[in-house]
Amino acid sequence: MIGKTGTSNESRDAWFVGATPDVTTSVWVGFDEPVYSMRGGTGAGLAGPLWGRIMRHAPRTRNDWPSTAGNDVIYLNICPDSGLLATPYCPHKKREIFMRAHQPEEPCDRHTAEGLNPTGENNSTRDWSIDQNADFE
Repeated sequence: MIGKTGTSNESRDAWFVGATPDVTTSVWVGFDEPVYSMRGGTGAGLAGPLWGRIMRHAPRTRNDWPSTAGNDVIYLNICPDSGLLATPYCPHKKREIFMRAHQPEEPCDRHTAEGLNPTGENNSTRDWSIDQNADFE
């Protein structure tokens, strides 16, 4: 388990962020408006103990936490290079979570059958040599 405390200037806000191998959580103590009534309260003195009390009653592993995502989210494999939907030609894929209304819909345009094969090896037949006589005005 790890944790880090924090306190803003004049003790207006105090926080604690803690993590276990399965869960990362945080606690913030303060006011919506900058009210200075915490009288020297700190992350270690206020937020840390509160975090500890909460975590004593929290589920122990990530699989025990309830999922509230519902049907509004979707998991998709994307290409980390383009941020678009991964295709068989993308050498790397990353699973990401998206809101259904904002999910990428276009396939990756950086890795195509013409430029890369599914293993990511360049099989392009394009001539990429520089034309020494080209005018770049």
